[in-house]
Amino acid sequence: GMLQSELDQARKAPVVEAAATKPDERLERVRNDLDGLDVRYRRGRLSIGIDNSVTFSAGSTALKGSAGALLRRVADVVRREYPSHRIYVEGHTDTDPIAKTKGRFRSNRHLSAERADRVAEFLVAKCGVPADRIVVVGYGPFDPRDSGTSTAAKGRNRRVEVVVGDA
Repeated sequence: GMLQSELDQARKAPVVEAAATKPDERLERVRNDLDGLDVRYRRGRLSIGIDNSVTFSAGSTALKGSAGALLRRVADVVRREYPSHRIYVEGHTDTDPIAKTKGRFRSNRHLSAERADRVAEFLVAKCGVPADRIVVVGYGPFDPRDSGTSTAAKGRNRRVEVVVGDA
């Protein structure tokens, strides 16, 4: 067989032609690189789900300090694997009506769109994602990840998904 040093070299070599690899190989690579995030195919598109507890405080559209490093990791992987694809930044809320911040947000959909836009803004300004490749989508509560009504289910539904669109 191959010498260990040759194996090590092969492992370190950059993956050429990422686009030519099978989609499931690419999914595994993205999953490994974004450990802890909800990486899956949804409606035929690669989706990276980011829990709002990581990115936003309740009722706020200001990104938490802890969000920056995570969003940079997401951007690096997406830029490497999908260099010319459109990126949809999709905001999602739970079904609870807006109470505390009523004056600032007309609806959950409005809140979800503002949050998605804030993430998109960061990806452009701080992560080098071209602005013309980003689409901002506000679903509000209308595309739940979990159909349950428990506190845990609602928590899973409060998220931003970074979805890879067409090239």
